[in-house]
Amino acid sequence: QMPDLNGLITYIGLFMPLIATVIGCAALLWLSHRILIARHPEIGNERMFSRQLIMLGLTIACLVALVLAFPISESSRNQLIGLIGLLLSGIFAFSSSTLFANLMAGIMLRVTRPFGTGDFVSVNGHFGRVVERGLLDTETQTEDRELVAFPNTSLITNPVTVVRSSGTIVSVRLSLGYDIHHTRIETLLLDAVKDCGLEEPFVQILALGNFAVTYKASGMLL
Repeated sequence: QMPDLNGLITYIGLFMPLIATVIGCAALLWLSHRILIARHPEIGNERMFSRQLIMLGLTIACLVALVLAFPISESSRNQLIGLIGLLLSGIFAFSSSTLFANLMAGIMLRVTRPFGTGDFVSVNGHFGRVVERGLLDTETQTEDRELVAFPNTSLITNPVTVVRSSGTIVSVRLSLGYDIHHTRIETLLLDAVKDCGLEEPFVQILALGNFAVTYKASGMLL
């Protein structure tokens, strides 16, 4: 029975690295999920995006570590890694193209940063304030407090007009006759813009009509 016992111990020893890797990966994923996601249920999709990407990367890394720890030959291990890569490629290839396109568009929006949470955007005639930026879509709130979700691909393939939350320009147009000198009009318009609480006021002449001049008075609303 001693040779059988030694053989059993040797056989179990072959799987010890795999068992240790399974335990380590399970603990790592559980702890990471606990720290990054489970303890922060109040954060929205905007801040959750990077945490989800970290969890995805850790999951793939643990999967590769399990393959490397499996007690098989080097050639079999390489074939298994190739099979996993093929399966992942198949998942991306046969999954919804729209789903994958929105995911890639979401990553692109994070890199280029054309707008941020709190900014006002106008897309295809829809205007609203950005409240959440998720993996697949971007949520905006209209002036009627309705939530409109834009697929991330639509924000890349369509022109987007952005009004920054840090400040925007407010302007008004008016036409006045030629009997009033433009320097006096400019002074009065600049004073009016300042009285409205706007900063950095300026006046533009838009058009010279037959009987009047069209002015545009603007200022920065912070």
